[in-house]
Amino acid sequence: MTEQIRWGIIGAGNIATQFASDLVHSETGVLGAVASRSGDRAQQLADGHDGCRVFTDYEELCRAEDIDAVYVATPPGLHRTHAVMALAAGKPVLCEKPFAGTLEDALAIESAARANGTFCMEAMWTQFLPGLRDAVARVESGELGALVHLHVTLGFPRGERAGDAITDPHLGGGALTDLGCYCISMAETFMGQAALGSSHATRSSSGSVRSVSAHLNHAVGTSSFVASHEAEFRNTLELSGTRGRLTIGAPFIGADRIRWKSVKLRSEPVNPAPAGLKAKLRDSAIGPLLKQGRALVSPEDGRQARYSYPGTGLQFQADEVARCIRDGMTESRVRPLSSTLSVMRLIDEIGKTDPDE
Repeated sequence: MTEQIRWGIIGAGNIATQFASDLVHSETGVLGAVASRSGDRAQQLADGHDGCRVFTDYEELCRAEDIDAVYVATPPGLHRTHAVMALAAGKPVLCEKPFAGTLEDALAIESAARANGTFCMEAMWTQFLPGLRDAVARVESGELGALVHLHVTLGFPRGERAGDAITDPHLGGGALTDLGCYCISMAETFMGQAALGSSHATRSSSGSVRSVSAHLNHAVGTSSFVASHEAEFRNTLELSGTRGRLTIGAPFIGADRIRWKSVKLRSEPVNPAPAGLKAKLRDSAIGPLLKQGRALVSPEDGRQARYSYPGTGLQFQADEVARCIRDGMTESRVRPLSSTLSVMRLIDEIGKTDPDE
């Protein structure tokens, strides 16, 4: 892939800085411009990126002829305004997750993208990591057999603060939107479209979701998740099928370590065979030592694979956008708008059905 995409970033916060840094590791992307209401913050982000221009007017960036695509990195509550602005200017859009602060806003972005025939995708970066794509391929190949259940936890303690886009509900923040979107996205990626079974959320006095749990029903099985800004969790993904189990290690959103093992149906034999040498050694005084040695050679959790890449991994979603633009597509096959909207609908439903009485 040789086509170069000159990116314009709307916003100059932490995620914008991370995206700009990871563009250095992409196959296609370079930073062309940054727009922020604070010219100083935009300049600070632009420094070190040759030829990167600075704007304090978002519309001016969107109209710039030398910008090929726009990354919306403002708080979720502002995504609708900025994504629609870029789409109206004919610019392909990569919109930071969660896609929008509300379902209504998400639908408005989708409508603008379709009306303008312009590419648009949620920046659910985990979906494009090599490890996650490998895990999906293993599941799709039938390696785990028929899927039965997926469970995922994602918890990072974060104190609530007014004006913090991650926790402030007025800016689209809270554990449900910030972390729950990952959990639901993974559930639907592996298990298919979900319907809400049950959910519960705890909220602060401001209405910010501090912790949330839910059980989801899929055509092929069930899934469950817990997400929290109150506590640190195991932050792993565990997927179980009739023939195997797959685990994405902590934090699963980085998908840099995957384990999988085969399993067999267990049943009592009609005529149990007499204990052999293997059983006698297992039950002897040296049994524990033999077990430890076997674990070193062949871990009980099965085989594993590790995935490494420079940066934090945001470059892979940028390269997906470039591939889609090159191929004349208005949506990604990996992350189509229908998948994003399905997650947004569940977030909306969970948020409405449990007022934490």
